[in-house]
Amino acid sequence: MKFDPGVTRSTTTTPNRVQIFDYGVRKRQDEFPICTGEFYKHLQPSAVAHIDTTEAYAEEVLWKLNPEEAPTIIRHKWQWFNIWKPLRGPLRDYPLTLLDIATVKRGRDLEPRDTIQLNEVNETYQIYPNEEHRWYYVNDMASDEAWLFIQSTSTKGLPLQQLPTGVPHTSVDFPFRQDDDYMRESIECRCFAFYDED
Repeated sequence: MKFDPGVTRSTTTTPNRVQIFDYGVRKRQDEFPICTGEFYKHLQPSAVAHIDTTEAYAEEVLWKLNPEEAPTIIRHKWQWFNIWKPLRGPLRDYPLTLLDIATVKRGRDLEPRDTIQLNEVNETYQIYPNEEHRWYYVNDMASDEAWLFIQSTSTKGLPLQQLPTGVPHTSVDFPFRQDDDYMRESIECRCFAFYDED
């Protein structure tokens, strides 16, 4: 997979500012997906299909991070997006998979839920399975390749049913994994993109 910057320029509006506000490193332990009852040194691959945020929680985070600028920011378009990449490849061990949002029905497939962390509670979407869903992954993803995908976008007062969803994602136990394949190691960043346009 090769990146073509011309495609990005022709299909998206360039943000006037990008704010990286969180990151995580995942290194799969031998025991995963079995829970040992102890805290792992690193995050483990996700075993549940989800979207990292609801629209309401994304706006709450935006206000928390930008208390002075938020009144101006929310009058314009903004997005929460993730950047995800393997640290070693080719990746065959629990690769990240993304759900085609064209196959997601908001009222049927998405359920807001609280995700309880040690120091905070996040509101995310859980995804219910549906035979119409189409999932995608990159075969043998290399460490110089990355996913960039939207998790939320500004609501601009629209009803939720009219908004596109964020991209649901999870990891999968790859059936063709070999014993000598690298165990999953990846990094992800959560970012806001702010635009001048409405």
